[in-house]
Formats: sequence, structure tokens, C-alpha cells
Amino acid sequence: MKHIAWRCLLLLTLVATPAFAQAPADTSKPSFEATSTTTRYATLLKVDTTARVITYRSQEGDTIVLPVKPEVKTLGKLKRGDRIKAVSTETLSIHVEEGTNTELSIERMRGDAKPGDKPSVTLTERATYRATISAIDLVANTATLKDPTGDESVVTPRDPENLKRVKVGDIVVITATQTVAMSVDKEPAKKPAAKPAAKPAAKK
Repeated sequence: MKHIAWRCLLLLTLVATPAFAQAPADTSKPSFEATSTTTRYATLLKVDTTARVITYRSQEGDTIVLPVKPEVKTLGKLKRGDRIKAVSTETLSIHVEEGTNTELSIERMRGDAKPGDKPSVTLTERATYRATISAIDLVANTATLKDPTGDESVVTPRDPENLKRVKVGDIVVITATQTVAMSVDKEPAKKPAAKPAAKPAAKK
């Protein structure tokens, strides 16, 4: 799985983007960043504070049972019927730098609400992949990237001018970050029902 993901990320490297076009061609290295955000909702069906398990119905209607870690100190504040809001933000950034570090690094962070606060949790995972530019072919408009395991992949940038702004030995750094923030969300306020129109007075 990691090997496949690494190959897929390499295919995104050195693609033409507005960020590339705006950068000065003689001094800057190619770079790219894109972010997408999705929001989903779920409804709590059951909260078991003894077993530390919650049961909820997803936005698609599936029923899911989920264990709750001891780090969560606000479990007792959850109740049946609560609507859970989950905002997922994914960011992919690519840049080129000089150096020799080609290690893969993965960071995981977690932030929980303090006791007494409104229940919430934020989970973040950041994976950083690095590949070395081992060859550049200006005739074929390709670059060869060597990943941390030594495997090589040939990529073709949509903008061939990007090849003139990198050199053999440069490091392509690909960082994929996903953050999921979950919290109890209030139901949208319902509009008051419209009052029926008054009937005209009967003529005498």
C-alpha cells in the first residue's frame, strides 16, 4: 500500500500549475499546493460510558460502533440524539529543495477537549515523502526520481520549462496532510411555522 501510494504521489510531481507559472523562471524551484475540505454529519444512537463505546448512524444511514479512547475526557457529555460534525481537510504540497535527506517521515497528532469543555477532537496525520532527481532529459522532457527504497520512476511535467528550474541531485518533497475535526453540532434552527392568513370578516 505504501509503495503504491508513493508511486501515485510521484505522478503529481512537477506538473504544471498556476503556482509554477507565477514563479520567476530563473531563480525559483517548482512548487504546488492544493487543499480540499469535506463536511459530514452523524447522529449518536447510544453512548456507553462504562464500556467506552458509542454507536452512531452515518450520513449514509449506516450504523457504526466505535470505541472511545481513555484520552477523551468528555464522553459523559455526549448523549443520544447529538449530531456530530466532522470536517476533513486534506492538503497536498510539493516543493523542490537542495539536500541529501530522503527519509520518509510520518507525524500523528491529537487534540482533545478539556474536561468541562464541549466534546471535540482533532486528529492530524502528516506524511512526508522525499525523492531524489537522478536524471533530467531535456530532449524527452522527462525527469527520473529515485524514492527512498532506491526504485526509480520517470515523470513527464506538463510544463517542460520546469525541468530547467531543477537539477540532478535536487530533492522533491511531497507532503500529504489530513486533519479531521469532530465536534457536537447544533441542529439548524427551524423556521417558525407561518401563521395562517386571517379570514376576511363576514359581511353583515
